[in-house]
Amino acid sequence: MARFTVSAENYGYGPASKLETISRNLIQRGHECHFVGSGVALSFARSNPASFSSIRQFDRFVDVSPEGTDAVISVMEPALAVWAHAYDLPSVYVDSLYWMWNWDGIEPIAEHHLRELRRTTGPADALAYLGDVPMHTAQFMANCLSTITCAQMAGDRDCRRVPDHDVVHHVEGIVDLSQRASVPRDMWLASTAGLTNPLMNDQRAAEWIYTVAELLMDASDSAGTSAPIVLAGNPLHLRAMRSLPRRIELRPLSHKDTLTTLNRAIGCLTPPGLTTVLESLAYDTPVLFLPEQHYGHHANYARITGVDGPSEVFPDALVGTRKMRVASADAMAETKELGALLRECSMNRGAMWDDMVDSLARGMRSAMRGEDLVSRQQQELQRLAGGIDGVHQVVDAVETVLTARHRFAGVGAQSTLSAVSYI
Repeated sequence: MARFTVSAENYGYGPASKLETISRNLIQRGHECHFVGSGVALSFARSNPASFSSIRQFDRFVDVSPEGTDAVISVMEPALAVWAHAYDLPSVYVDSLYWMWNWDGIEPIAEHHLRELRRTTGPADALAYLGDVPMHTAQFMANCLSTITCAQMAGDRDCRRVPDHDVVHHVEGIVDLSQRASVPRDMWLASTAGLTNPLMNDQRAAEWIYTVAELLMDASDSAGTSAPIVLAGNPLHLRAMRSLPRRIELRPLSHKDTLTTLNRAIGCLTPPGLTTVLESLAYDTPVLFLPEQHYGHHANYARITGVDGPSEVFPDALVGTRKMRVASADAMAETKELGALLRECSMNRGAMWDDMVDSLARGMRSAMRGEDLVSRQQQELQRLAGGIDGVHQVVDAVETVLTARHRFAGVGAQSTLSAVSYI
C-alpha cells in the first residue's frame, strides 16, 4: 500500500471537499493520505479528520519533508505540484476548472516560466519562483509538471489539453455519495461556501452574508414558506455574525453533516460553486443560486446553465445576469465591482432587488410543490459532468500511476508520462 502526501488549494471549500472524498476512498483501499497545508484547506481537513491519515499545518510547502512519500495528490494547489516535481515524485493533479483556463492566452508566458522554473536548483528555489507567478499561469504550470491530470468534465470532453502534457484523464463529477438517504424534506439549506480565498477578505465576506440573509428572508416571505433556513459555511465567518433574522440558523457543518443535511433540504441556495451544485443534484436537491462572491462564479453559472443571462432551469439572484458589467483581466478589481454592485442593490431595494427576490421565491415555490425542477437540473448536470462517478475514476487513475511507477522504477517519475495513457 502507498503513502500519499496530499493538499488542496486555499480557495473556498470546493478543492478541499474533493480532496477529502478522494482521500477517504484511498484510505478505504488500504492507502495512507497525509494532509499538509494551511488556511481554509487546513480548517476543512481538521473538520473531517477521519478522512486523512494525518493532518499537519505547513504555511510553506518548502518545509514539508518528502521522506516516506510514494506519490502526491494535489487538488488545484500548484505549489504541491511544483514540490512533487522538485523531488521527482509522481503526482496527480485534480483540476475541476480545467475548462476555464485560457490556455491560448496563458501558454506563451507560462512556457517561459516553466523553462525558468526547471532551471532552479531545488525545491526552495522552485517554490520561491512559483510565488511570483500569476494565479492562472500557475495552474497551467501545475498541469504541465504533474504526472497526470484528472480534469473534471464541464460540458466539453474534448477541451484543449495543455501543450506537452498528453496524459489528461477526463473524469465525471467528483462527489461523495456515501451519505445519500431518503428522509422527509423539512428545511432549506443555504451555503456561504468557504468564503475564504485570495479575493475575499473578512469585511467583504461579512457584507455578503448579511446581504444574503436579507435576501433569503425576503424571498422566503414572498414564497410563503416558514420552514427553517440553515445557513452553513466557514465557521470563522459564521461565528462573527450578529443580529441575523431568527429563522436563519447559523450552523458550521462538517462535509459529512452538510451532505446529510442535503437529504433533508427542500432546496439548496448557494453561490454558483461547481462542487455544491454537483453535490446538491446528486442528493436530489434542487439548486437556487445566491449572488456571486467573486469573478469566477458567473463563469461557473454560464457553464452550468449554458447561458449568460437568466436561466429557466436554475433560478438565480446573481448580479451578473441583471446588470451589465465589464469583465476585467484584474480578478480582484472585478470581484470588488461585484461586491459594490450587490451592496448598492441591497441598499436601494429597487427593481433589481425585487427581481432577485422574485426569482428565488419562484424557485422556492417550485421546490416546495415538488415540480420537476430537480430533474430538469439533473439533465443539465448530465450534460455538464457526464455523471457523478469521478471519485472512483480519480482513485483508479491514482493507483494506475503507482503501478506504472513500480513498473518503471529507476527510470524516473516523468518517464511514466509516455508509459501510461488515460485519454
